[in-house]
Amino acid sequence: MKRVALLLLASSCLMGFALAKEPPSRHQIGAGHKPRIAADKNGVLHVVYEGLPDADKMTDVFYSQSTDGGVTWSAGIDISHTPGASSDPDVSVESNGAIDVAWKDTSPGEQSPDVFFSRSDDNGKTWGYAADVSNTSGASTEPAICCGSDNSIHIVWVDTSASPTNPDIYYAVSTNSGESWSKPENISKTPGLSREPDVSVGVDGTAHVAWSDTTSGPIHPDIYYSRLEHNATWSEPADVSHGTRVSAHPCLATGPQGRVYLAWQDASKKLGAADIWCLSAPPKGAWENQTNISMPGLSSEPCIAADDAGHVAIAWSDSTSGSTRRDICVRTSQDSATQFDGQLNVSNTTAKSKHPDVAVSGGKTFVVWEEMGGAGSTVKAAALLTK
Repeated sequence: MKRVALLLLASSCLMGFALAKEPPSRHQIGAGHKPRIAADKNGVLHVVYEGLPDADKMTDVFYSQSTDGGVTWSAGIDISHTPGASSDPDVSVESNGAIDVAWKDTSPGEQSPDVFFSRSDDNGKTWGYAADVSNTSGASTEPAICCGSDNSIHIVWVDTSASPTNPDIYYAVSTNSGESWSKPENISKTPGLSREPDVSVGVDGTAHVAWSDTTSGPIHPDIYYSRLEHNATWSEPADVSHGTRVSAHPCLATGPQGRVYLAWQDASKKLGAADIWCLSAPPKGAWENQTNISMPGLSSEPCIAADDAGHVAIAWSDSTSGSTRRDICVRTSQDSATQFDGQLNVSNTTAKSKHPDVAVSGGKTFVVWEEMGGAGSTVKAAALLTK
């Protein structure tokens, strides 16, 4: 079993940030790529990632869990088992404990992949058959999944059905544990190229979606946002970032009373190097508290998580330690993203670390990422206190 130590943040000051003196312990979950993490209401941690069942086979989706707050992890099990390549997984957990996973799958064809889904209602012991959720005429890629408090399951993805050159963001929902899905709906419909969607669902049932979009300009995409109103219609897509250079990789979370948090990478302030920015908004209110939370290096691939107590955590890949390496950094907030604690380097190796994801549960922040090494990539994890 791999072990992850829990560490209380101690801080010192450097370049205006309070930095931790010691990083948390880091340990391997398994060989793989692009991990994603979710925590259930009992504090059980659920991780999915791309892996190879055999050296001569295509990638599948693997699942691992920790029932002791990240101290030990189960061996990864293959949960996709499709004839195609399964990649880009995402995971969410229903309030009843059922685990939902979505991924891109080439079983319908390498040039026309679809978004597939599987569910476990027995704490990851067994998994349902892999269901084709998107099943569109175009290529369906980059899925993201989130469960509502009523156990509804929401999935968004990039789809080329309306245009092979200008993909849009599509959405589907299931209200019966994934047994059936709504007809895929084009929710962006912008003249630009829409990519990198994320979805989060508030306690009030409002679904929020953000994505990068070139409607504002082909060389400086912005972050666009829409929400599903209670009358089952989507709000008009709105430019949230208004950057002068490239805005990309948006991520969403929701917290107390349905407050929504949005983070993304943005190169508007530094030529050739992006920062990580964060905004928040009350339910159906205006965006506020825009904050640059990253360090002087090139910062990318942000991810965000929140809980109902107002804890918010943002992790990202960062080159501050050197241009030939990348580390995974994290900052946390205890006041609904009004102020953030000091930055912590949670990977802190000479290897390249990328594709982070983060979860918040029980006053702790859990981070997973992919670390590249000579023998291939491994999925690693760390845990730290947020209060």
